[in-house]
Formats: sequence, structure tokens, C-alpha cells
Amino acid sequence: MVIANSDSTGTLVSLGNGLKRVASYQGFDLGSYNEVVTYQPTDLLLPEDTFLDDSEIGLDGSFHSCSLQVDQQLQQQKQPLYLPKKRDAVDQCLRSNMIVMERCDQLLAQTPVVYNDHSKERVLYVAQGEVAYAVPLHCDVLVSDKATTCHIIAMQSCSDHCTPMSSLTHIDSAAYEESVRAMLQDHKTHHRATSVANMDADAMSDSRIALAIHIVGGFEDDKGSSREISNWLISLLACIASEEKDSLKITLETVAVSCMNDDGHCAPIGRGLAINVKTGETFLARCETQVAGPCMSLRSARLWSGIKPKLHLIHTAHSNACCIEPFSYTPFKEIDALLRLQDHVLLRYTSTSPECEEDDFCHSLRSTLTFLRDTPCKQTFGDRLDQPLVYRRIRQSNTWQLSC
Repeated sequence: MVIANSDSTGTLVSLGNGLKRVASYQGFDLGSYNEVVTYQPTDLLLPEDTFLDDSEIGLDGSFHSCSLQVDQQLQQQKQPLYLPKKRDAVDQCLRSNMIVMERCDQLLAQTPVVYNDHSKERVLYVAQGEVAYAVPLHCDVLVSDKATTCHIIAMQSCSDHCTPMSSLTHIDSAAYEESVRAMLQDHKTHHRATSVANMDADAMSDSRIALAIHIVGGFEDDKGSSREISNWLISLLACIASEEKDSLKITLETVAVSCMNDDGHCAPIGRGLAINVKTGETFLARCETQVAGPCMSLRSARLWSGIKPKLHLIHTAHSNACCIEPFSYTPFKEIDALLRLQDHVLLRYTSTSPECEEDDFCHSLRSTLTFLRDTPCKQTFGDRLDQPLVYRRIRQSNTWQLSC
């Protein structure tokens, strides 16, 4: 009996670590492939280039005067992201780009912010397989963690006549195209709905919504699961950027995926990501159980329910409530056998990356399995499975109360 279910779903095999960062993709060669890879521009934009070449830095660490005389117009013009036509080495491609890697290095050099019961910030935690949207009125940070091969995606959209909206999700495979597309459409709808009410048609037609995207997740796993997710996700975003280029200006602000996020020992560096809902700043983060929100065992039970891959919406930008929609779950016959296993054996049976899981993996899993075994579905969502659980934040705290 092997049951594969985890906070992670696989990883990536490196094509070689001898790659240098380059400013241009022309003639770039992925060594172990022994072939020249051709690149094409996408409608995904890179962040502004703040990279300084060594030649611009004096021996004393000061900048040469020429580095200060930068053409302001060029600084404001973001560059397009180039990707290989054959989308099977996207992480290696990104690792060769100095602008991308500067942002990646800055992010991964941080010490993760830990949210616990002493934290003053209003936290909204997003578990694996969930998605949440928020505006500053509702919370201070969106956060997700415990990712190994999983990828965490944070977005913030801005326009001239609307409150910025942030969103965050935690995906475990390349099976979420419909859900990811829906996220971008929701950002678009949020701004367009407000714009129609606040500006005339001529003004609205000239404005594009600025959407910043940040992604963390994956490492050099021997099954290649991380790389599969990275290739799929970046390629999908490039496709959407092309389709929506007249309405969305999408910038890939931060990317730390697969080989870019590996610590050199086949383990991820960044496992959690948070976004400041007001400023759009992103940073590494970890969230303790006390502030992770309501019903974590129930929310984790979705991963064992056999439901078709779909991101479950737990919070919208229009209602300050955490909502758990009804879903069907039943205990399976191996639960008791799994619960009797020692932790190191349980880890091997249930995780797709057992060597990389965090220390509380088995404890959390046991809580979820016990909930599945002991709490009937109808007891949670009613006899007809039509009663969602709606929790509301108590004042400005990280405590939630079931709404009657």
C-alpha cells in the first residue's frame, strides 16, 4: 500500500550548474542538452533592471559616475521576458537572466518572517489547494507555507481608480490551468467594475491594469515534479499575458522556482511566501498553527477527498469572511493502519518528498486523518452537504468565530 499525498508533489533534475547569468538569450546553450536553444519574446514583463555590472563598481565599493547617468526613459521601459520555444527548461532559462536572479537572490537571502500568536498583523493563511483575495481593509498579509515541490503564487493588481487587490494560492501540480486563469480574470473584474463606476469610457479604454506576480516553490527533486510545475506555470502565464495584453500589464516581479530555489542539497530554500496587502511587498514567511485560521484539519481533508483538482476559494475581496464550501469526504480503510505507523514510516508512505518535509508534517497529517475518521461529512456540512462554514475575524485579531 502506498498513499501519496503531501504538502508537496515532486521536484526537478538539474541540467547542470555551470550556467552563467547573461543579459541576452542569443545563442544561449543548455550544456547537457548539446543543442542551441532558441528564444522568443513574451508579453510577460521583467521588473526594472537594478543590476549593476562589476565594471561599474570601484575598488572601494563606490559606483562610477557613469552608472548614475542613466537614461531615465530606458529605466522606465520594462523589458519583455524571453522564454525558450521548447518550454521544457524554463527554470534554467530564468536562472540565466540577471534581472530575474537579482530579485531571486534578494528574496532568498531573507530570514523568513514567522507569524504566531504574538503577531500584530492580521494574517490570512492560504493552505495547499486554496486561493484567497483581499484588500487592505480585510487583512495585512496573505501567507502560505510548507511548500516543497508545490508553488506559491502571489499577485497584486493596481489601477488608477480602484483599491489594489492581492491574491495568493498554493498549487501542487500542473492541473490548475482553469483556476489560475480565473485568478487573473478576477483581478481584471475587480478593477473594471470599479472603473466603470468612476471614469468615462474614453479614459478607461486608455488604461491597463498593472499586475505583479511573485512565485516561490520547488527544488531539484529526482522525480522532476517541481520542474514540471515551473515549466507549465511560467508558460501558462506567458500565454495569458499575450491573450490579455490589451487589458493587463503583467510583470513577473519575483521568481524562485525549481533549480533557482534549491539549496545545493536537493531541498528548497524558500518554503513560504507572504504578500503585504497594502504595499504589495513580498517576503519569505512561515505561519504557526495558532494564526493559520479556522478548521485546518477540515481544510487539509480536501487533499484526501478525491476531488478533481480545483482551487478552493476561502476569502474574497468583497467580504471579510473565511468560507469553507461543502465537499464530500469519507474515511478510507487504511486510516487506522496509517495512524499506527511510526513517524518516519508514515512520512515515507504519505509524502512525495519525505526527505524535505518540515518537522510538524506527521503531527499535522495525524490530525487530518483523525478528523477524517471521526467526523462524518454530514456532521460538518449538514445532511444535504449544503451548509458552508463561514468564519469572521474577531475585531483586529487573528481569531475567527463561526458565523451563525
